Amino acid sequence: MREDALKIVARPDGQHEVQTTAGDVLAVCANNAAAWRWIDRNTGSGREDTDRHYRIRNSERFS
Repeated sequence: MREDALKIVARPDGQHEVQTTAGDVLAVCANNAAAWRWIDRNTGSGREDTDRHYRIRNSERFS
C-alpha cells in the first residue's frame, strides 16, 4: 500500500489510528509518532528519519 493512500486520525482517548483514505482502520497506535512508524514499516515509502519529524508535526491533531 502506498503512503499517500493512508492517513492518521487522532482518537479521543489519545491514541492514533492509521486509516485508509476510505476510512478503514488498519492499526491503532499509542501516539502520532508510533502511527508514522507503522506506516514506514508497512509501506514501500521507506522515508528517512529526517522526514519523519516534519510529517508528524504536520499531520492531523498533533499531540
